[in-house]
Amino acid sequence: MSDENLYAVRDEIVARLEQFMDEWGVKKIYTPKNLGMTTELSQVTPNIQVNFRRTKSAGVVSKGDALKLKVVWEVTACCKHAASQVTDGSKAFDMAGDLTIKIIKKLSGWEPESSAEPLIYINTEEDISKSCVYSTVVLESELFIQTEPD
Repeated sequence: MSDENLYAVRDEIVARLEQFMDEWGVKKIYTPKNLGMTTELSQVTPNIQVNFRRTKSAGVVSKGDALKLKVVWEVTACCKHAASQVTDGSKAFDMAGDLTIKIIKKLSGWEPESSAEPLIYINTEEDISKSCVYSTVVLESELFIQTEPD
């Protein structure tokens, strides 16, 4: 575990999920690093999107020499429900639901090297646009940051 990169766990989540892309039928994993000029309509689906959401304090340790942070991650299964990609829009919802369960199974309880503890499942959220269904798994990692007070 290192306190040098707040976003290190994101890369580890991506590496873990890349192992299952072919088996799950996932065509791409997006992060802010490779999103570029991608729009909702131009994204390749089904895809998984891995994003940082926020940090929240979980207290201080070692008499204030370190901060304990909970780092919240979003891992989203995205499937197009536009008629041009699937003949029945409900199939996209089924695909997203299937991918969501697979994501939960592979990440909940798994411990990235950059996290002080295994990932903890928080909840799942759904969002629907005119062309895509998004099923987002919210997970927490833990990070200790050594403080350097003057």
